[in-house]
Amino acid sequence: MDDAARLRDFATSLGHELPEPAAPLLVAFTDAMLAENQHVNLTAVRDRDAALVLHAMDSLGVLLVDHDPTRTLDLGTGNGFPGIAIAATDDSADVTLLDRTQKKIAAITRALEAAHVDPTRVRAQALDAAQLPAHGGRGRFTLVTSRAVASAHDVGKLAAPLLRRHGRLVLWLSVETEAPRELPGGLRRIGVWDYALPDPAARERRIAAWER
Repeated sequence: MDDAARLRDFATSLGHELPEPAAPLLVAFTDAMLAENQHVNLTAVRDRDAALVLHAMDSLGVLLVDHDPTRTLDLGTGNGFPGIAIAATDDSADVTLLDRTQKKIAAITRALEAAHVDPTRVRAQALDAAQLPAHGGRGRFTLVTSRAVASAHDVGKLAAPLLRRHGRLVLWLSVETEAPRELPGGLRRIGVWDYALPDPAARERRIAAWER
């Protein structure tokens, strides 16, 4: 089974079908990101098969959550996931990949170009999230995501002023991590979902969502 087929099968196991271009795009971006990772530290995962599981497949966990990706902010994106997966799975998505490290943003931008990601729908921005409200980000986003960045409380504090009314914050967690019922800024938990990643990086994962 090829890599794109594995991604499609994983999405099916979550109860969703990927749009036709999504899986090849995620494979292409993973390869481009790993190429950049040889020069800029984007991920500690250097094995390609493991990266497809721990980054591309794990990001597809967002399919479990009812979300509006019209204006998406991937907070502390690091290597472009999960933001790139949100763009790949919904052609209505407009995604900003935010990280305060300029070198990472430059590397992600090169990876986006190498994978032929539409620059009108996905862009990478170097900025500290705490500064974003003063740079046009206040109340702008329908969806804010974060994966393995900081505690839910800390991310919620950053995300709340950036979300529109009824906008949602989606966080990826370990299964041992409790998802608080409420987060700063009036964010209230609307759901928690557990799922399993396959070999060669098998593990249990958790995704949770809060609404403003």
